[in-house]
Amino acid sequence: MSKKPSRDYDDEEDRIPPEPKPDPLQELFDPKLVESFANNYIPVDSENIATSVMTRGMIRDYFGAYAMDRIGDPIHRYIKELSAHGFILRPSLCGEMALFVRYHSKDVKDAYYSQPDSDDEEYTEEECD
Repeated sequence: MSKKPSRDYDDEEDRIPPEPKPDPLQELFDPKLVESFANNYIPVDSENIATSVMTRGMIRDYFGAYAMDRIGDPIHRYIKELSAHGFILRPSLCGEMALFVRYHSKDVKDAYYSQPDSDDEEYTEEECD
């Protein structure tokens, strides 16, 4: 039996470190979208006080985070970055994991919580049902 010759790398110069592979998911991730989301929404603890309940499907649509063959699924990166901003996935009343958020913007009033202006008509409960 013959042995294969072993390659001993005694010299540091002979060792070539492998080049790091670029992360293909990094190209699909846009941190500006996460910042925009964090500026427009605030996390809330309960689904009862949330103006939006964002399931994984809604998060995918909002960020365009669709899984691609041979590249992976970028939604995990978005969820990780959102959790750093305080947005935590929780089970919703229908059993899906979701973010409970309220719309928050300095430029736009939250219509659900705002009072009617003096020029506007006041609505009664019967009209809202």
